[in-house]
Amino acid sequence: MLAVLTLCGAILIGISLGMMGAGGSILMTPLLVLILHRPEKLAIAESLAIVAGMAAFGTWTYMQTSEIDWRSVFIFGIPGIVGAYSGSYFSFYISAWWQMILLACMSVLIAVLMLFSPNQMPWRFSNKWLSPFGFGTGVITGIIGIGGGFVIVPALIALRGISMQAAVGASLVIIFLNAITSCIMHLMQLHVLQVQVSWSTILFISIAGICGVVIGKKIAKYFSEKYLKRLFGSVILMVGFTLLIHLIA
Repeated sequence: MLAVLTLCGAILIGISLGMMGAGGSILMTPLLVLILHRPEKLAIAESLAIVAGMAAFGTWTYMQTSEIDWRSVFIFGIPGIVGAYSGSYFSFYISAWWQMILLACMSVLIAVLMLFSPNQMPWRFSNKWLSPFGFGTGVITGIIGIGGGFVIVPALIALRGISMQAAVGASLVIIFLNAITSCIMHLMQLHVLQVQVSWSTILFISIAGICGVVIGKKIAKYFSEKYLKRLFGSVILMVGFTLLIHLIA
């Protein structure tokens, strides 16, 4: 039963990444903690490895159709790598419980933004904020192990004026860069603690997630952005509250 739930969750996450370049990776750590009962810090490292793999595959699919705005990747992604390194470093000094509380609260916030600001960012900024946004997104990735596409995609659309598809492609590249940087840092920290990740679990979930990315990329054109955000926002809200209850109870 756990394997079936994990498989379905991984496919759902991949579909979200493939369709929107966002919304799914924030579900990965809760999936590992709530369903597979992985220790929190171990779950964050494994989540980052899985998300990096799915984002890498998604990037490859978007490169085949030249749907990536590489200038956005440079402006947003380079500061993101620095942020991911910084966030991962400081996460070593943050307790696992607080990391999960931050993740749960972030999930609820993201869900609310996806549900009630479906078409655009709720704030107005100029292009000069793209790099600080990138750094901040990287820090979040490093601390709690999420991709940050919920910020990246709407920011690129609103501030760079690019299409949804180009923003999704760029988001996947940026998520990969942030996730792989954070993953390496977290693996180094776990090595110091003499804790090993489960590579078989990572491989199983990654394959399922990649299948989801393929599905998401193919069916994205049949659904409106507004509908997708409401759908995944509802799922993220439910997971966020479930994680909060699990931590507080």
